[in-house]
Amino acid sequence: MEAMECPHCGALVPSHRSCCANCGSDLETGWMDPEQIDYNSLDLPEDDLPHRSDNDRGKAMSRSVAILLALFIAAPLSFYLFDNTLQVVAVWIILGLLMGIRRSPN
Repeated sequence: MEAMECPHCGALVPSHRSCCANCGSDLETGWMDPEQIDYNSLDLPEDDLPHRSDNDRGKAMSRSVAILLALFIAAPLSFYLFDNTLQVVAVWIILGLLMGIRRSPN
């Protein structure tokens, strides 16, 4: 495999490549300088993007951790501690109410 030297940056470009991995120049752009290349890009306004605050992410993470703890710790523990299924269901209802898990009305 033969390599050629990039006329733009001087890096070695393998013959099977169509562009330089170092600077991105290729045959289509004519090995131009970055200032000469006409980029076809889309400029999106940054103000219109929805942003989540770090506090919202923290709350979501806390709720996820609480749910996982309830599933992996309380579930086996409740079946071990209580004799019948009715008691286990009651414990899960109480846990759900304490954690604030409610079905949201649609």
